[in-house]
Amino acid sequence: MSELKTEDINKGEDYILGSDQDELDRLGFQHKVWSTEANALWLQMGIGQGKNVLDLGCGPGFASFDLSMIVGAEGHVHGVDKSPGYIRYASQQALVRGYSNLTFVEADFSEMSLQENYFDAAYCRWALCWQEDPQPVVDTVAKSLKTGGLFGAQEYGHWGSFSVYPERPEIRKVIEACRESWRIMDGQIDMGPRLVEKFDKAGLEVVHMKPLAKFGRPGQMPWQWPSTFFRIYTLRLIEIGLLNAQDRQEFLEVWGQLEKDPQAFVVTPMMMEVVGKKR
Repeated sequence: MSELKTEDINKGEDYILGSDQDELDRLGFQHKVWSTEANALWLQMGIGQGKNVLDLGCGPGFASFDLSMIVGAEGHVHGVDKSPGYIRYASQQALVRGYSNLTFVEADFSEMSLQENYFDAAYCRWALCWQEDPQPVVDTVAKSLKTGGLFGAQEYGHWGSFSVYPERPEIRKVIEACRESWRIMDGQIDMGPRLVEKFDKAGLEVVHMKPLAKFGRPGQMPWQWPSTFFRIYTLRLIEIGLLNAQDRQEFLEVWGQLEKDPQAFVVTPMMMEVVGKKR
């Protein structure tokens, strides 16, 4: 993976965890953790050779690159994201990899311009939950779909369901601090259940719903996923006053202890997979 240079980013201004090299690496790992679920959804949505696909909130383009191989040279993937650093990275990677069926555009969802009745499918993962009002975004995506086109979203359904066993107060304190941070930010972290209503208002018939969660022990990818998140985000929680340095140190010590416990495990926050079909 090529290095994302400091001058290409604005840390903390576009993503809640920033958009520096550590977060780039974390997002790459996160995509690997959830790639099986993403590919299963794309298959169910009929995304294949020759399709035009919108990747909403594409970030550094990890899902976009996978989709570009699926749609082939006759198809096209259009990635939209508000992070200038990630759009530059994704565009550079497309050139390096020789992908000619990819377009990346820097734009806030509220300002993006999409051709109407153009896309066969649209996909997003953890993108709508950061919107103060996602309805206009869903409306815009729906208009960009052909009749019969599908919009598939994978969003959190119940972040508070995240669990670590054996339970320790030092870890629960960090989990609750995360939940409090979501409450004071724009958006609604548990967006999944709200998509049914929002899709319907946009003229999308919900044709598929499914809960998603993972179980993992220390050393396994589902365990590593929250581990990488907490190590970065606890610093952010200190910045906004929801944790102090001692809280973070105690958390890291306990987390390190659990990583050596063969009986420990995590259950990731419950997500929801929702697919809407344009009427």
